[in-house]
Amino acid sequence: MQGWATDISPDARATTVSLFVFALFAGASVATYLTADLAQHAQYGQIFGIGLVLSFALVLLATGTHALWRRKNPPASL
Repeated sequence: MQGWATDISPDARATTVSLFVFALFAGASVATYLTADLAQHAQYGQIFGIGLVLSFALVLLATGTHALWRRKNPPASL
């Protein structure tokens, strides 16, 4: 995903990478906050199940939007 993000805007590579990393840390923080009560009650299976479902949704969303973007912006031939 980071590679695709920098392909979208190569002129703003540093900004794009910084925003990507921010999104990773912010997402991890929000997930930790939202599952803290489950962890306190040792419901780790549910936490990992939620993570699995959300990861699968993210993969589908990322691959789908990347395919649409690639169709509109074909790679330059070498």
